[in-house]
Amino acid sequence: MISRLLQSLYVFFQIHIINISCIREKSQEFSGTFPIGTGSAVVGYSRKLRKQTGPKGPLVCADKAMDDSEVVYWRWIPHDLDHISPLATMHDDKVLIFHLDTAGSNNVRLGLETVIVTAHAMGRSLVLPPRDQSIDHLKGKFGVEDLYDVSGLKRQRGMQVLTMAQFLQNKSKASLSEDLQGTRLWQYIDEAADFKPAWWNRVLALPESSVVLGTDGGAKVLNSAPTTRARLERFAKGRQIEYYTKKMQDSSLLFIPSGNKNASQRILQHHYSFNFFANPSEQSFYKRFVRDRVRYRDEFHCAALEVLGLLREEVGATGISSSRRNASDFSFRGLTGTRPFAALHIRRGDFSIQYPSTIISADDIVRNLDGLIPRGEVVYVATDDPGGVCEGCRSGNWNAPLCGIGKEARGREGCLEDPSWNAFTEAGWKIRFLRDYLPRSSMMKNMDPSLHGIVEALICARAEVFAGTFLSTYSGFIHLIRGYHGLGEQTYYHTNGHRDDLRSKVSIGQGWPREWRYGWTDDGGTGIR
Repeated sequence: MISRLLQSLYVFFQIHIINISCIREKSQEFSGTFPIGTGSAVVGYSRKLRKQTGPKGPLVCADKAMDDSEVVYWRWIPHDLDHISPLATMHDDKVLIFHLDTAGSNNVRLGLETVIVTAHAMGRSLVLPPRDQSIDHLKGKFGVEDLYDVSGLKRQRGMQVLTMAQFLQNKSKASLSEDLQGTRLWQYIDEAADFKPAWWNRVLALPESSVVLGTDGGAKVLNSAPTTRARLERFAKGRQIEYYTKKMQDSSLLFIPSGNKNASQRILQHHYSFNFFANPSEQSFYKRFVRDRVRYRDEFHCAALEVLGLLREEVGATGISSSRRNASDFSFRGLTGTRPFAALHIRRGDFSIQYPSTIISADDIVRNLDGLIPRGEVVYVATDDPGGVCEGCRSGNWNAPLCGIGKEARGREGCLEDPSWNAFTEAGWKIRFLRDYLPRSSMMKNMDPSLHGIVEALICARAEVFAGTFLSTYSGFIHLIRGYHGLGEQTYYHTNGHRDDLRSKVSIGQGWPREWRYGWTDDGGTGIR
C-alpha cells in the first residue's frame, strides 16, 4: 500500500514538473527574459556542463503514466532541458530548412537527427517540411510531426520548431502559403537561401564560443589546443573538415536539399559522427539530447509495450527458462527481464536488388548464429516477408523478373530456392511475427499498417539477443535503441561473414550503413547516462 502511494506521488510530481517546466519556458520566451543575447553569443553559458543522469522519462499510455516500463530508454534531466548552445543567437530571423532524404524512413531518421542537432547548436529555428514532402512510403499521409514527439522536442530550451506555413507567414508570404507547394515551394526556398552547404562525407567542427569566429571559422583556435586537435583528427578519420564560420552563423536561411540533384548536399550520416564539438561536454550533451528529445511519439512505444507483454506471456508459458542460461547472460543480470526472447530483422524485397549478397536462407541464418539462440527459444522475426516466399525479390536489377522459388530461383543472386522459415522451426526455435499478436493488441487495431515497422523495431530493441541485416539502417536503428537500453553488445548480424561486426573494438565510424557505440557512449567509453 505504501509503495503504491509513493509510486503515485512520484508520477504526480514528475508530470507536474514537466508541466511547470513547459510553462516557465513559455513565459520566458514571451516575456523577453529568454536568456539569449540579440545577435550575439548566449549570455551566462557555462563551459562545463554538469554530468547529469536522471529517472526514466515520461510515457503516457491511455492516460496512464508508464514511465517505469521496459520500453522507456529516454531520461528526464532538468539541467539538460535548460541547456542552450554557446553559439546560439536570437531565432527570429535565422532558420534551418531541410528537404527530407528521398530514401527509406530510417535514412530519413539519420538526416533528421543531424539537422535537429545542427539547428539547436547554431541557435536556428528548425522548419519542418510539409506533409506532402513526407517519408518515402508514407508520402502524403504522415509528416514528421505525426511520427516524432515534436512537443517533447520543443521543451528543450533554445529549440524553436516551425511548420512550413508558419515560416511562410513570418516571411510575409501568407497569401502564397497555400500556393507554394511541391516544386514551386522548394524552388522559392532554394532561391531565398543564402547558405546551402555541401556536407556529404564531411565533418562540421563547432567551436566553444562564437567569439572566436572569423573567416576561418575558428580553425586556428580549434587546432591550437593539442587535445582538441587530436580529438578532431580521430573524429574526422581523414574526412574534410568544415569549420563553423561567421558567414555560416550570419546567414539568414540555411537550406539543406535532399541531395537528389547534387549528391554532395545529401545528409545521410549520424549526428554523432558529423557534428564535432570542441567542448567534450557539448558532445556528450547532444547525444543525450537526441536520446531524450528526438524520439517517436508515445503511441508507438505504448503499442510496443502491449505487444511485448503478450510476447513475454508466451515466453513464460513456452520459452526456455532463464535458470537454464549461463550466469554471464544478460537475462541473469536483469536487463531484459525474467522472460527473455531473441529477435531477428530479416530484410528481403528491395535488398535483393540493392544488396543481393545479403539475401540468405533461414538455414544460412541458423548456421551463422550458431550457439547464440538455443533450442526452445521464442524468436520474434521482423521482416518484410512474413510469408517466407521472398516476396518482391528480383535478381540484382529492378527490371529483372521476380525470383520465384525452387529451380526458378537457382543460381540467381538475390534469389532463394527455399525462402521459407522452416529451418528456424527445425532448429527448435519458436518463431513469432507481428501478425500473431495483432488480433489481441488494442493499440495496434487503429494504427496504419505502414507504421507497424516502427513498433516492431521497438520490440526488437528489447530482445535479449538480436541479429539484424547487414547494411540495413532499420537494423541500425534497433542497434541504437539497444545501445540506449544497455544491450548494444548483445547485437549481431545474421549476414554471411558479418556476425560480430557490431561488437568490434572500433567505437566510431562514418557513413550510414550501421550505428556505432559512440552514439551512446562518451569519449572515454562510459555511457552517456
